Amino acid sequence: MALPVESRREPTTLTPAQGRELFNHVAQRITGLSGLEFLARYDAGEIQPDDETPEGRDLMYLILLIPFARQNS
Repeated sequence: MALPVESRREPTTLTPAQGRELFNHVAQRITGLSGLEFLARYDAGEIQPDDETPEGRDLMYLILLIPFARQNS
């Protein structure tokens, strides 16, 4: 059985402002906190994800997006 050929698309690049907007949106969806509030709590050590639970995996996803929140304009 042959697999369908995927069309190739150019990768999407986000501006720093778009990256921060994405992070803020995901932070609000997952935690109910703004992106800045989440970063402050994460940096203070108040947020410790547990990757064994669905909630912890969601937090890990958000943590992986932190570079988008911290990129310079």
